[in-house]
Amino acid sequence: MRKESKGERIFSVINILILSLVTIACLYPMVYVLLASLSESTKLMLNGVRFLYKPLGFSLSAYKKALSDPAIFSGYKNTIFVLVFGVAMSLTLSVVEAYFISRKTL
Repeated sequence: MRKESKGERIFSVINILILSLVTIACLYPMVYVLLASLSESTKLMLNGVRFLYKPLGFSLSAYKKALSDPAIFSGYKNTIFVLVFGVAMSLTLSVVEAYFISRKTL
């Protein structure tokens, strides 16, 4: 096993730091939305937009309201249809294309 040079170690440390910051910048908005959805709406409104590291109170009212709307199930139905149809079409076309690519003479 080859020993890393000083420059390679510095590069590795800087690379890990930059990639860690990019990872946090990409993941935190999703964590924020999850924490905000689990927070009590009044406390969230009073607190304003700021860093959240835990839910402000705990409430599932946002989920109850979203699931009580019948349009959400229509959206899920459309999503599942597009998913199944898209996968089936993609798989079918890939198999046909692979068959023709695998033949030397057609």
